[in-house]
Amino acid sequence: MKAAGPGRRPGAYAQTERVLALRMRLGARRAPWRLDALAEELGISEKQLRRDLAVLDGAGHPIERVRVEGRAAVRLARGRSESITLTLRERFALLAMRDVFSALEGTPLAEDARSIFDKVAATLPSESGAELAALGPRFRFVPDGGIKSYAKHADVIDALLTGALRRQPVQADYVPVRGTRRRGLFEPWGLALYRNGLYAIGRWSGPAAADPDEGPRVHAVERFRRAERRRDARFELPAAFSLDAFFAGAFGIFPGGEPEPIALIFDEAVAPLVTGRRYHPSQTTRRMNDGRIRMRLRLPISPEVVSWLVGWGPRVEVEAPRSLREQVLSDHAAACRVASR
Repeated sequence: MKAAGPGRRPGAYAQTERVLALRMRLGARRAPWRLDALAEELGISEKQLRRDLAVLDGAGHPIERVRVEGRAAVRLARGRSESITLTLRERFALLAMRDVFSALEGTPLAEDARSIFDKVAATLPSESGAELAALGPRFRFVPDGGIKSYAKHADVIDALLTGALRRQPVQADYVPVRGTRRRGLFEPWGLALYRNGLYAIGRWSGPAAADPDEGPRVHAVERFRRAERRRDARFELPAAFSLDAFFAGAFGIFPGGEPEPIALIFDEAVAPLVTGRRYHPSQTTRRMNDGRIRMRLRLPISPEVVSWLVGWGPRVEVEAPRSLREQVLSDHAAACRVASR
């Protein structure tokens, strides 16, 4: 059995689930629970229950200790903020946010999203809670391009996420799809969600850095074979860095080089699709006399841009630049050769 890395204690998520279940049991009734009865209800020992109660108390949910029939008992201390009020649309939005994170099943982020949802739901008046459950079938998150599997990467994601929050590097082993494998210290500066996939933005330090002046790069989380947080070290984030600035002007998850002016002409048949969506902040569109749409953008040319244009098939013509036009034609020609085998 594989030993747990330093990024997460064995059973940490099981404890989270237990504490959440404990919070819901205590919040569901005003009468105190006898410790023996509550432990039996949760299927744990009284010793474990006392530890979970301490965690719940330390997380800002005060526990009131009383006695029932001469036996130790507990209940949730009732305060002025014991419940919140949500409008119907707010409850619907809460469900939607939870379901969007379902694309990250198997990650701490998905578990935390469910935990937040359940915690908020537990504070709602009983009638609102019933309405919330009834709203479930009215929203469906449909993933675009499939969902990545993170079932085997919970420890890696926990280390990267906690490292980004606490500014602690991770001892990592990264295997890119193309390029050189890296082993060493990785500084997670932040995380991004793109097409239902998680990406870590950061840089390598020490011998793992290809260039001492190398800036931050995007790393697919599933390509990390190992990531263990270094609790004894810290890194400083450059004052000028922000994720917004890092991705400014990018088309997709991988920022490219210098922006270039791009001119495209879309067929009239897809005009409503083109004008009804904003693909990039620099985008401008104009309907031509024959019903076609001319789109102009200014962005770095990357494989994602080429893939996007190839996906339109014969419905788009690349006017400029010529280099982009040739890349799209080359991909179409390669696809035709494969299809004709």
